[in-house]
Amino acid sequence: MISEDLKLSLYADGCDIRQNEFLKYYTSFRIGGPVPYILFPKTLNAFVNALSQLVKRNIPFRIIGQGTNLIVSDEPLKFVVLSTKYLNKMNFEEKNNMDLIVEAQSGMSLSALSFLLSEDGYSGLEFACGIPGSVGGGVFMNAGATAVR
Repeated sequence: MISEDLKLSLYADGCDIRQNEFLKYYTSFRIGGPVPYILFPKTLNAFVNALSQLVKRNIPFRIIGQGTNLIVSDEPLKFVVLSTKYLNKMNFEEKNNMDLIVEAQSGMSLSALSFLLSEDGYSGLEFACGIPGSVGGGVFMNAGATAVR
């Protein structure tokens, strides 16, 4: 499914690669059978490259964040998993003393982002403090917020 050349290329780009891993170790419900490979890109560039290579080579894949609310078969699965676990950086800046621009990578915990912003005096994301998922999952599932100070 993934050639040795591709494995070496992904590893050199900054991906941890695990073979024949059970997804149960990566889901909140602790269920999920083995996948041929699970990739853990350590940088955004590594993620983009891994995604590009999987698409280019027609390798079936699924993207997971923190694995919350995933119901996964315990049978062997025939796709590669691309994890956003290490994509958890964020920064924010004020514009015109009113607007807040927040940039958070998809693997960042929603509750951690909510906590960090509230510590700095911002509000509007409090609802996310109890959501056990990532920013990417929140975007995919259409969670929304406006920041008010």
